[in-house]
Amino acid sequence: MSPGDASKESSRPPVPRSGLFDIPEWNIKGNSAPPLKRQGLLSPNAAKKAEKNLLKRQKRKQKLQEMLSKQGDSKSKDQATSAPDEGGNDRRKRPRPAQLQSAATRADSGSGESDPVTSGKGNLSVLQQKMHQKLQGAKFRWINEQLYTTSSQNAFEMMQSDPQIFTEYHLGFSSQVSKWPINPVDVFIADLRDNYIRPNKKKARQDRQQRVVVADMGCGEAKLAKVMEGENQKGTGKQVLVYSFDLVKANECITPCDIAHVPLEDGSVDIVIFCLSLMGTNWLEFIREARRILKPRQVGELKVAEVVSRFTDIDAFLRQMDHEGFQLTKKDDSNKMFILMEWKKSKRQAKMQADSDVANAAGLLKACIYKRR
Repeated sequence: MSPGDASKESSRPPVPRSGLFDIPEWNIKGNSAPPLKRQGLLSPNAAKKAEKNLLKRQKRKQKLQEMLSKQGDSKSKDQATSAPDEGGNDRRKRPRPAQLQSAATRADSGSGESDPVTSGKGNLSVLQQKMHQKLQGAKFRWINEQLYTTSSQNAFEMMQSDPQIFTEYHLGFSSQVSKWPINPVDVFIADLRDNYIRPNKKKARQDRQQRVVVADMGCGEAKLAKVMEGENQKGTGKQVLVYSFDLVKANECITPCDIAHVPLEDGSVDIVIFCLSLMGTNWLEFIREARRILKPRQVGELKVAEVVSRFTDIDAFLRQMDHEGFQLTKKDDSNKMFILMEWKKSKRQAKMQADSDVANAAGLLKACIYKRR
């Protein structure tokens, strides 16, 4: 090195000690952001990014400290409430016996708040209840279709082999009836009560010993017989005796049988009622059985209530009834859902019809199939 170079070296300012491996002054003093840009260690853009990252880390650290402090406060409170007192008793709040008893009574009576998920029959969830209803509806539609599309003999054998089918069918049927504006069986009940059991003043002198015998064909749960039994005790006119027939003996009022062959003598009945029960493909045999058991000489009456949509040709149906020896006396089609008709057993003999007419007459009444909803 030359003397001139040495003089130039001595004239240079000393190199600062704060290099890359020294602790920067901003970190010792606790400054919020390092003066990296002023130290010349990073470019301006890199320095800005470093400052932003550092601020983010500091904020996350503060949040963690706040969360830890809150958890510590909650634990201390729990320990304070759960710690036993001087007598060794637990300080945590426990329900009093009276509160437990009131809660139990609310649960038993069902007056308490119900859980929307598990409320319902048999502790089923709402979804399970809907699925159960759909399953019951599917069973009812299947049984209903079988009854309308098969003969009464086959239906009787099916019900006798498994009486539970009858129960499931009438559960579904009751659900359908609850949606109707009127139940046709109530019309027949009112008719019998007003005309025979509680007549007007002109008929009030009728002998109470006289009886009106009714055959309820396809009675279901025998509502007609049950109501008439109570009405007979209140009435001032004739007594109404109801024989109830259906495929299964659901109660003591019902005689199980195929309604094409009921266990009654010829000419022993005043009134025969078919309330939505012309269901089998051999419904014409039901009509002939009704004529057999009805009293002669225009005394016997036949009453029918059916769904309007079942009739493919109402005039053809009425002509068929005339061939079977019945004289139409009343026809009420004012209701949109049902039609009610009444006949007298005519004096003339029914025209002899071949067995093939039973199959042909089946087409006059369509099956009443409930749509899936």
